[in-house]
Amino acid sequence: MSEKFTIEISRRTGEGVEETLRSHSADSILDAEVLVDSLRESYFQRDSVIWDGEEVDSRGHLNGLAKGEVYTITVTPPLKTWRP
Repeated sequence: MSEKFTIEISRRTGEGVEETLRSHSADSILDAEVLVDSLRESYFQRDSVIWDGEEVDSRGHLNGLAKGEVYTITVTPPLKTWRP
């Protein structure tokens, strides 16, 4: 049985307004990891986002900061808790 993953990147402004910037789906853990890496690198290059790390945490989140705005990559369901 395969699991479908949703990978989103959102941005929260200093005023607390949150917007989804991009959303993708993946059919495997590997595809989800590749999408996370691509989004992380793309927003580092584009908006100079400084990320907390290179991987999502056990809740499926990876946070970053740029110009006073918080960026979050979210993977649902979290990669670390998924079992085939």
